[in-house]
Amino acid sequence: MASRSSKRQKFDEIWLLVGLIGINIFLALPINLGPLQTGALMDGLKLSSSQAGVVGTIEPLIFSIVLVCFPRLPRRFGTRTLGVFGLTGAIIGNVASGMSDSFATICFWRLFVGASTGLVALAGFAALATAARVDRMSALVTVVVTLVGVGVVVVGGNVTQEGGFRWLFWFSAAISIGCAVIATALPERRNETGPPLRLSTVGRSPLAIGTVAYLFAGGAVWPFVERIGVKSGLTVSQVGEALGFTLLAGLAAGVAALALAKPGRERTLAVAGILCFGGGCAMLTLSTTPAVYISSLVVMFFFFVFVGPFLTALAMKVDGTGGLAAAIMGWSTLISSLAPAVSGRLVEGDQFDRMIWLVLASTIVGVVVLARGKLVAHSVPPQPETASAYPSARSDP
Repeated sequence: MASRSSKRQKFDEIWLLVGLIGINIFLALPINLGPLQTGALMDGLKLSSSQAGVVGTIEPLIFSIVLVCFPRLPRRFGTRTLGVFGLTGAIIGNVASGMSDSFATICFWRLFVGASTGLVALAGFAALATAARVDRMSALVTVVVTLVGVGVVVVGGNVTQEGGFRWLFWFSAAISIGCAVIATALPERRNETGPPLRLSTVGRSPLAIGTVAYLFAGGAVWPFVERIGVKSGLTVSQVGEALGFTLLAGLAAGVAALALAKPGRERTLAVAGILCFGGGCAMLTLSTTPAVYISSLVVMFFFFVFVGPFLTALAMKVDGTGGLAAAIMGWSTLISSLAPAVSGRLVEGDQFDRMIWLVLASTIVGVVVLARGKLVAHSVPPQPETASAYPSARSDP
């Protein structure tokens, strides 16, 4: 019986891994294709940089609102149902986005896609929480998604070069269809979650403030990566290729984080990584040649991935339930989603170097708060025990 139970658990974990890969390939699309979207919309719909910044803001804005306000949806509907439903909505939204012909229309459909993406993310996090080894499962998913992301960015750059924003969104829809099929491997689980942390608790956390500040710096620059690349002397397709190949820096960062990870080092490594990430963002705003542009992207990608495990480890030290880590992600996404609109006001035309002060200020705030802030353990009321064993990952409870 023990042998059969062990085999069943391994089988369930494989299905979970496959489903999470589908979910996370989709969730990586805003990072992989987002930089191409801004420039394509500016060219195709003749949007100003401010309008393009607004479009880049509203999608993550509604995404974070869904993430923060509706954490119990996976429990009500189940992880597989919610994930596939969200992916279906994203497919519809991306197809409609490619057919848009005005600023108002594209805003509406990107809001629709953002809300759908939030549902997919909720399903993904709820499913990941049921893994026997969350850290190992996350690492495996990250490796696969990063490798796939290289191809997505390269193909996306060429697609955008040929067909503009319409083909870009339809390409996203095609990928979403594949992800929806893969996501059907997710177990249909309805996990009980603990009560959400109060906003005041998260707002007072130096970890939350520091994370928000550093992500704000990245969020200010990221939507204009494609435009900066073109200004530096690359074509749109070459920018896509550069983004794709620099994604490989994320794999190296994962290995480096694993090698350096030791108890007590988390804060030091996180602060150092954020400082280097901010330096990469600042260097990107000043880029005028392909060499500087690509070097800046490598630094950004490497330290963005490198910092993640240590910030998560710090959050788990403060709150062992994982509630703080989830809350920080939701609120940091919500606040940093305002960054493109702010930076868009600064770069009217192509004066991207004007963003450097915003980037440096945000990075310094993040570094100082994380380095000097006091991390106080959060007390969470005890929760009633719930069953964690499931007869089958492929069957409804």
